[in-house]
Amino acid sequence: MRRLFNQLKTFGFKEFYRRRKKRITNSITKRFGDYLLKFYPKLPQNYEFVLLNYSVSGHFAFSSFLELCGLKHINLSQDNYMYYGEARKMLKNSKRQNFLSISLYRNLKKRLKFTKILSCNFPLVILLRDPISRLKTSINHGYPKAKVSKFEFSLKDDIDKSLPEIVYSGALTPQITDLEKIFDKKFIDFKYQSNLTPFLTRGGGVTRQIIYIDTQDLQADKAFDTMKRLSKILHFNPPKEEDRAKFERKAWNNYTSFLPFTLFINHKDFSYLKNKIKFIITEEPLSNLKDTKNLFLDKNDPCYENLSINVEQEHYELIKEDKEIKERLKSYFKEFVKILEEKVKFRANNALSEQDILNYFKANSSLALKFKTLLDKELTHIKQTRPDIIASWKYYAEFEEICEGLKN
Repeated sequence: MRRLFNQLKTFGFKEFYRRRKKRITNSITKRFGDYLLKFYPKLPQNYEFVLLNYSVSGHFAFSSFLELCGLKHINLSQDNYMYYGEARKMLKNSKRQNFLSISLYRNLKKRLKFTKILSCNFPLVILLRDPISRLKTSINHGYPKAKVSKFEFSLKDDIDKSLPEIVYSGALTPQITDLEKIFDKKFIDFKYQSNLTPFLTRGGGVTRQIIYIDTQDLQADKAFDTMKRLSKILHFNPPKEEDRAKFERKAWNNYTSFLPFTLFINHKDFSYLKNKIKFIITEEPLSNLKDTKNLFLDKNDPCYENLSINVEQEHYELIKEDKEIKERLKSYFKEFVKILEEKVKFRANNALSEQDILNYFKANSSLALKFKTLLDKELTHIKQTRPDIIASWKYYAEFEEICEGLKN
């Protein structure tokens, strides 16, 4: 009861109600999804294509790029949690071009059959990545040790404790032994063929258009041209030249786990302040706010190139002219970037590489051969239609060689 009260106090009634409703809906659809899909009417056909998202395969960057091209992202499902009602409402009311996404993050035994509620003529877009690189990134991912109980921090809060501690399977560094969990339901999904099969044909047995996008084509030097090419195939607006820099940034990096971070100051810090002032620390400037990092940091400070300290314009003017506030915040942010850089370096220094993954497979032949059997089955359609993508996977090729050696 106390927990519910604290959540209500933290989020407010409207947000609390929305979260509880979503939780109940998720529970129902996860249990009875296949049964419900038999009776749900088809979704409004107001979408250009359906995207199958696989974890650690560039889905965050790709969705961001599509939105930069003017498309609206409508999430239909995540690991059998179905958002049918929300998706239907958004498709019905949207005046923009839309795309639906189905996220396949965990290694579930059975998937909901969404073809029952989708139209017959949509193209299917699927994100791919070298399987060995997917394993490496998944193990390196990590999660905050505990859910953040506060969303905003003050000058009095300990910076080291405010920035989350990232853990990996309960440890402070990535664990190579997590590879033993490849076939567990909580691990990542490699069932490309199994998940694709229900979508392969359209009405009347016509072959569906399947478009594979490899993560390599979403890298900084290729993303803009990739989106230009896709815009012609999938009939959406091409990326704008003035947005090119946004396509050339790395969407997910070692700072992402720690940001955004919100600091506030108020009358308890400076008695003459009438209003609470928030600073939102992000990787990129926020369009509706003023970036103030030049007031507090020097170009040779840690993280300078990777951070933006955002505040409302009216507060920027006040801070710029107030020596006391400016100096105290300067001291705070100097310490903040120092601690943040230490945490980022710790993550980077302890990250596993693809070679570490391959070495583990060499030493664990039964696991390697079992994984190869899975991939032989699940990469069938990709090998048939996009052998060039398979050929570009350097670490997968090395894995195949290792398995051949283990057989002999």
